[in-house]
Amino acid sequence: MSRLCRGLVVLALVSAGLAVQPALAATSPVPGGPTAESVVPLVWQGETWTAKSSPLTTSQPAPNYWLASPSTTFVDSAGRLHLAAKKIGDRWFCAGVSTTKSDYGYGTYRFVVETPLKSFDANAVVGMFTYNDSPANGHQEADVELSRWGVPVDNAPNAQYVVQPWTRADHLLRFNAPTDLAMTYKFTWKPTGVTFRILAGTQPGAPLVKKWHTRALPGAPEVGTRVNLNLWLYKGHAPYWNVTSQEVVFDSFSYTPAA
Repeated sequence: MSRLCRGLVVLALVSAGLAVQPALAATSPVPGGPTAESVVPLVWQGETWTAKSSPLTTSQPAPNYWLASPSTTFVDSAGRLHLAAKKIGDRWFCAGVSTTKSDYGYGTYRFVVETPLKSFDANAVVGMFTYNDSPANGHQEADVELSRWGVPVDNAPNAQYVVQPWTRADHLLRFNAPTDLAMTYKFTWKPTGVTFRILAGTQPGAPLVKKWHTRALPGAPEVGTRVNLNLWLYKGHAPYWNVTSQEVVFDSFSYTPAA
């Protein structure tokens, strides 16, 4: 089958809503990267993850295109998860993954991020969060988000804790986190509220940078709640600086259910 025919088949499958990530990875004009076998599904930190794919139409968060390819979503030889947003031609593509496990609830969520905050453009957004497709209780969404939300100055707040919907009182705290370190981001979801913590380093005993407890809740745990990681662009805007890619590297993720 010719390259043109293969491309037409992929477009037809995407239009029909079928899973075509391996074919897309093989035929998209993306830069070189790990082998296609590492794309979908990903097995990382004892969990199986699916990759977000919407290369032909924009989807949330913000009006972004999403690509599951060997160069945007992969686990390296050291066991670290990479998510990369890339410019391909005249279009930017973002990256995100979600666990197939869907019974997350009360407990502690721990994310170790090797990429220092200074590496991210002002329009880049890194998310670590729980999510349920049901709109009840703000989609069961509790977030740690790393971004300057389009403000291209060094002292702009670069991180926030969120319990959705973020517009309600005591549901959001925005602040400045260290920019030159690998960091640990944690939150503990209990019936009494959510406690967020950031540690300056990757070890369990690393110094505490910021703690926030809120009585705001993403409801009681419901069937269908997953863990998501993503890297996207604020309002779909290209990076403020003239770059062609952004990347976040996750060293580890763990979930400890409440006793």
